[in-house]
Amino acid sequence: MSPDGVYKLIEKEKLYAFKLSERGTRISIHVLRAYQARLNGEAPPPPAMAPRDADIDTLREAFKEDTGHTPEDWVAGWKSGAIEDTPANARVLVQAVSLRKGDPRTRERVSAG
Repeated sequence: MSPDGVYKLIEKEKLYAFKLSERGTRISIHVLRAYQARLNGEAPPPPAMAPRDADIDTLREAFKEDTGHTPEDWVAGWKSGAIEDTPANARVLVQAVSLRKGDPRTRERVSAG
C-alpha cells in the first residue's frame, strides 16, 4: 500500500495512528495487525475514537469510565505488573500515557486549545 493510501485510512479513522512530530506519524504493529484481521473478516470492528476536538478533561473522564482507572493509575499498574502486558493493554497504555496530567505534550495541547 502506498503512503497516500495509509494517510487516507488514518484520515477516515479506519486506522489509528499517533503523531510524534509534524512530519512523524506512527502506527502500532498491533493496530496494523488488527486492521489486517478486520480486512480478512477475523476481528470485530474497532471501538469508536474520540472526536478530534474533545477537551482533555472529557477524554480523561471517558478513559476512567472505560477502564476504571485514571491514566496515571493505569500506567503505574502496568509498570508494576498488576496490569498484564498484552496487545490490548498496550493500546490502552498508549492512550493512558497521552492523557497523563503533567505530560508536557498534554500541557502543550491544553494551552494551545
